[in-house]
Amino acid sequence: MPKILKDFIRSGKSAQGAGFFADDEVAVKISRTIGRNQIRRFQRYGEVPTGFFRYVKERGIVPSSIDASKKAIGRSVDDLLNFLWNCPQRDEKSRDAADYIRKHILLSIHPELRKSFTGQDGVWEHLENAGKEGNGPRKK
Repeated sequence: MPKILKDFIRSGKSAQGAGFFADDEVAVKISRTIGRNQIRRFQRYGEVPTGFFRYVKERGIVPSSIDASKKAIGRSVDDLLNFLWNCPQRDEKSRDAADYIRKHILLSIHPELRKSFTGQDGVWEHLENAGKEGNGPRKK
């Protein structure tokens, strides 16, 4: 199971949150509404708790006009990943937040992807700096 979803569920059991959601009052408030049956379904079948969809919507990662219920999206982690990837009507900040959550879910499911995600860090900064004066190739 994805670590970020486990942290979300554990956040309801502490006052300050847990793991990824440490010091996030919204996550603590919403994760306290998750019942035992939803936790059991998550552990046994991998169903994403309804509270996580509410959290994503309240944080502004998904526009409030979109129906973020399990019936509309689906119940599995794959459905959540597809929803975070294909959600329309997003600004750049919410798209980055969705990609960040999606990346952490993918890395916890498929640890072998760690190389593909980390290999791209700093590439664009290097390319931007290469064109600036003084940062290009040395002239002999």
